[in-house]
Amino acid sequence: MRALDLAAAKAELRTVGSALLVDAKDEAAEWLEAAGRDAEAALTEARKQANEIREAAAAAGRADARRRERIRRGEARRAARRIRLSAQQEVCEEFGTRVRAELERRWRTGELTGLLDECARRLLGEGAEIGEAPGGGMTGRAGGKHVDLSLDALAARAVERVEGSVPHLWTP
Repeated sequence: MRALDLAAAKAELRTVGSALLVDAKDEAAEWLEAAGRDAEAALTEARKQANEIREAAAAAGRADARRRERIRRGEARRAARRIRLSAQQEVCEEFGTRVRAELERRWRTGELTGLLDECARRLLGEGAEIGEAPGGGMTGRAGGKHVDLSLDALAARAVERVEGSVPHLWTP
């Protein structure tokens, strides 16, 4: 057997250790380089996902804004319609009030008495029972027929005629 040369073994170990150290450094450098590539790829993927999320959120926000705008416009149209209908109602009521006041004025002066009596007789015939309506105007009856020429009925008919004959007043 050969005797172990300690100095030679130490030198050999140093050579092997140096080689292992170089290999370990090379392998560590490769791992660091691979880890850097992996980190860069992960960062690129994270940026891509963040952009996709941001774009999806922006698209959802735009869609929500469009939906809210449709709702707001619908509410505005309904509010405008309510205002228009209210204004129409006020105009019709005012027209009815003025017509009723004018009929009442003419009734008090006696201007309508003969005219309404004649109208009732024309509608019901000469044998008709004609009398004064409560609140002014005339009513008449003949057989099963009845005619209402009261001031309230005349004013209501005037409003109905105006409402039906001028719908273009209410359209833009």
